[in-house]
Amino acid sequence: MKNITKIFAALAASVFAFSCTPEYTTPDKNQIPEAGKLTPVITVDQATNYVTFSIKETGVVPMWIFGEDKVDGKANKKYSYTGNGISLRIREAGVHTVELKAFNKYGVSLGSQAVEYTLENTYRDPFDPTPHMKKLAGEWMWNSSVDGHFGCGPDFNDPKGWWAAGANEKADWSLYNDTMTFTEDGKYSFNPGEDGKVYVNAGFTQMGGPQSADFLVDIPAYETTYTIENNWNDAGIEEIWLVLPEQKNLSYIPNDFIYNDPRFLVLESKAKKSLKLAANNAPNGEGTISWLYDFVPAVKVATPEELLAGTSPEGKAWVMDAAVAGHIGCGWDAENAAGWYSAGAYEKADYGMYDDVVTFYPDGKYVYDSGEDGKMYINKEVTRVGPGGASEDIDVDQADVESTYTFDGEKIVLAPGTPMVYVSSDAIWDNPEFIVTEITETTLKVVTFANTVGNPDGIAWQMIFKARD
Repeated sequence: MKNITKIFAALAASVFAFSCTPEYTTPDKNQIPEAGKLTPVITVDQATNYVTFSIKETGVVPMWIFGEDKVDGKANKKYSYTGNGISLRIREAGVHTVELKAFNKYGVSLGSQAVEYTLENTYRDPFDPTPHMKKLAGEWMWNSSVDGHFGCGPDFNDPKGWWAAGANEKADWSLYNDTMTFTEDGKYSFNPGEDGKVYVNAGFTQMGGPQSADFLVDIPAYETTYTIENNWNDAGIEEIWLVLPEQKNLSYIPNDFIYNDPRFLVLESKAKKSLKLAANNAPNGEGTISWLYDFVPAVKVATPEELLAGTSPEGKAWVMDAAVAGHIGCGWDAENAAGWYSAGAYEKADYGMYDDVVTFYPDGKYVYDSGEDGKMYINKEVTRVGPGGASEDIDVDQADVESTYTFDGEKIVLAPGTPMVYVSSDAIWDNPEFIVTEITETTLKVVTFANTVGNPDGIAWQMIFKARD
C-alpha cells in the first residue's frame, strides 16, 4: 500500500501553500471521517471492464485500496488510489473486493469498509499483430553454431528436454542452408538452398513417406503469407503464435500434424537478433511432443561479383593499396607474382598511380579515373601508349575511360585499350585480362602476364587494391 501518511501530508501541504499566513488545523478526532459511514457508489461498464469508484459524501477524500486484484494488468500487490469518481480497468471476471478508507484535514479514518462489485467478463486488449510482425521482418536461418538450436521435448515448457542438437550437428541434413524471410506486411518466403532439399522426421506419411528413418524431400523455393495470432492460456498469459498456411513449412518438418497445421508458439522474438519457436503435434500445445526451432538473422555470403562491384547502382571504387608491401610487383608465375620485385609501402609515391581510381558497376560498366594529375603509370617497354622506348617506367598523360568489363568469379576481362592503373605490357593493353587471386569486401589482388594471360613463360605482374570507401 502507498504510504497513507505521506499522501495526507502532501495534500495538506498543497492546501497550506496558498495561504500567506500559515493556518494550523487543530486536531479533532471527532472530525476524522468514519469509513464505515461512507456511502460508496461503484458503477461497472461490463463492455470495457472500466469501474468507476465514488462516494456520495463531500468534504472527504476517499482512498480505494486493492489487494489481490490486478488493476490495469499490474502484479498482485496492494495499491491505493485517491479520488472521488476515479475509473480503473479491472481485467478479470468475477466478484471483486475493494477496501475503502477516507481522509480529511483532520486525519485518516481509522476504520475501513469492504465493498464488492462484479465483472461479468474477462477483458483482453484488442490484439495488434503489427509490433510482432515488425520484429519478425527479415531473413532468418538456423542458429546452427550453438548447442541446443534444435531439439524436441515433452511440451512447450521443455521443447528440447528429450534431445538437443549440438552445434552444426545436422550439417549433413540440408538444414542449415534453408532461409525463411518475413515482411512486415505478412509475406513469407522459404528457400531450401541450392540443393532444394528439406529435412523431414521419420514417420512423416506425405511426400514419399512413411520412412523408418529421417529423410529428405524436394521442396522448391516458394512465397506465401503468414499471420500472427494471440491466445490467452488457462493461466491468463498471452501467447503469440506464428501461423503459416496449410502444408507450408518452416524448414524442418517434424510430423504430419505440424505440416498440415503449421502453428508455432513464439518463445522469444528480438528484432534482428533472435527468434525461438516451438511446434507441437496437437492444437494449443496439448500433444505428446514439441519441437524447438532457434533462428538468427541470415548471414548473406556475398558472391565474388558482389564483392567486386557491390550491389548498388553507384558501383564500387578501388584504389591501389599503397601501404601494403607488394601492392605492385612481378615474378615468374601467379603464385609468385611478386617474387622478383615487390614494391614497398608508398614506394611509387612519385608516380601517377596512387590517385587513380577504378570503379566496377553491377551492370558491367567500368570506369578508369586517372586522378587529379591525369597521369597513368606504364612499364618502360610499353609502346601502345606514351612515347615508347623509354629507359625506365614512366608516367604518361591519360584521359578518364568509361568502358565495360566481364567477371566470372576468377578473371576480370576489360575491353581492349582499357587501363587498370598500371600497364605492364603491350599485350595487356591490347588484351587486358586479370586473374583474381584474392577478393574480399576490402581487398582485390590480381595477377596479369606480360605476354598472354596464363602463359607460364611470361612475366607475372601483381597489383593489390583496396576498396576506396
